[in-house]
Order: sequence, then structure tokens, then C-alpha cells
Amino acid sequence: MLLAAGSYMLFYNLPLAMLPLFLRGESVGGVWIGGRASMGLLSLAMVVYAGATALAANQWGRLADR
Repeated sequence: MLLAAGSYMLFYNLPLAMLPLFLRGESVGGVWIGGRASMGLLSLAMVVYAGATALAANQWGRLADR
């Protein structure tokens, strides 16, 4: 159970490090890569993710108890 939960969290959270960079975007060689999200939208996405993670943590605890 712990190995499965650890693997899930690794592969679920690994792309999360790149999410702000993709949403915000950047110019590389005169070509825009990624989105053009504002800092407000980027902050909202991070708050929603943190809230969803906090709510899901309760379910992981219940599964671990079984």
C-alpha cells in the first residue's frame, strides 16, 4: 500500500513542478511557449490544488487504516 501510494504521489506531483511554468509561459527565440496566464490565475490554480490535496489526504488516511 505504501509503495503504491508513494509511486502515485511521485508521478502525480512530478509534473506539478512544471505547471506554473507552462501556465505562465515564456518566450524562447521569439516563439511563445506555454499559456499566457496572469499571476492571479496562477495563484488561484495553486490554491485550488493545495485545497484539493488537503481534502484528498483525509481519504488516503482512511484507506491506510483499512
